[in-house]
Amino acid sequence: MARKRRPDILAIRKTMKRSSKAAANSEEGLAWKTLSGNMSYRLDESASDDRWIGLKVFVRSLRLALRGGECARTTGSGNTAILDATFSHAAFEPQYVEKQAGTMPKLFINKNVLARYLRPWIVLSAVEWFICSFPIIIRCMVLKKQRSNRALMIAEMAEIAALVHYCKVQQISHIYDFIPYEADSNLLTICLRAEGITISKLPSPGPLKLHNATTIADELLVCTQYHLEEVSRLPEIKAKRVTLWLPEYSFSYIDQYRNQNLVPTSKTIGFYSHGEWLRIRLGHAAHGLDILAAEEFALRCVADFIRANTDYQLTVFPHPREKKDEYILWTKEYYNSKLNGIPYGLADKNKKTALSFHEVDIAVSAYSTILFERLFCGYKMLVCNTGISGFPDAESPLANITFADQITFEKKIIQSSSEDSNEFFVGNRLEGYRYNEYPYFRSAK
Repeated sequence: MARKRRPDILAIRKTMKRSSKAAANSEEGLAWKTLSGNMSYRLDESASDDRWIGLKVFVRSLRLALRGGECARTTGSGNTAILDATFSHAAFEPQYVEKQAGTMPKLFINKNVLARYLRPWIVLSAVEWFICSFPIIIRCMVLKKQRSNRALMIAEMAEIAALVHYCKVQQISHIYDFIPYEADSNLLTICLRAEGITISKLPSPGPLKLHNATTIADELLVCTQYHLEEVSRLPEIKAKRVTLWLPEYSFSYIDQYRNQNLVPTSKTIGFYSHGEWLRIRLGHAAHGLDILAAEEFALRCVADFIRANTDYQLTVFPHPREKKDEYILWTKEYYNSKLNGIPYGLADKNKKTALSFHEVDIAVSAYSTILFERLFCGYKMLVCNTGISGFPDAESPLANITFADQITFEKKIIQSSSEDSNEFFVGNRLEGYRYNEYPYFRSAK
């Protein structure tokens, strides 16, 4: 793409069309696969039933462009930038990258408001944008298939055009992408590469298979041992190199566990919630996993076990969304109904779960990124994988701490209760999941 004096929305639209016709196993073909098929949290589940969603996305994005305003913040100097979908991480993520990469990024860019960057060229850009969007708007009206993804392309083409132009103006040559799960992430990579910009992607601690099974990047910065295991089994991960970094938020809690010997009280169980029941109640986009069934089965296993073993104590650690003031009564009602009279405590809603790992001896979860962070800090964990197909992989050491029935759960909870932390990790071949096995800490020895 030749550089223009204003963001080139038409060029991005042409790249989209070209990728839709590319060979399925090519990088452009894979970019189209995720662009048109991956789920996104940017639109609610109801969007797929809304014939006007394409027009709504265009109008919403155009209003953002007309208003203008901040779309990036200066955080340092040099030629690197962070890409995220919210400014709420602008204070933390630059420090994280600096600690791992050794340099403070120059910019923190909020992709979801990049349409604001179009304000100086709004007349010409709006006309070009509408011409590129009109066929998509009509398609969204007529066809339900891929409706949400098609509608998002309207916003995404403008955002990518703005990002490419802004990076060239600011002389950015390397981007750290903290939102590789977004449907347009791979197309964005192709467009940035065309301008000589390198892109490193940082997936969350959750399994790559869930949102990042198809990933195109110059560098994939993974943060769990499970990620390293997955990369070799996911053929659509196209990264020139894979590097193990610490989990993103680990600098906010790991020193507590490295510097103190915080040993939990025995016969204490914690349930870590993914908050799936609340996500469904609020109409959030589905992610393709039956986590609700797994969570409720895990709760039944815990309740039945404690009913028969009254010397054990239970603490429920809600998902951050469940802790919000507007939902806390729903949360209490939900766990009261599911635990059916079993005594339990609700963790302090003002304290982060990652700072409370030592408060229970064994944690139980169906699926939550917190399980990887708990293992990272050296604490025992059991995972219910009922109804969650393919997680964890049968060859992974994580399979040693999973259960899918009451009998297996009881055996594992009793066995784990009899072991100290080291025995648990060694016995289950999980040594590589602990922080002291990460290159960052090994190099510091």
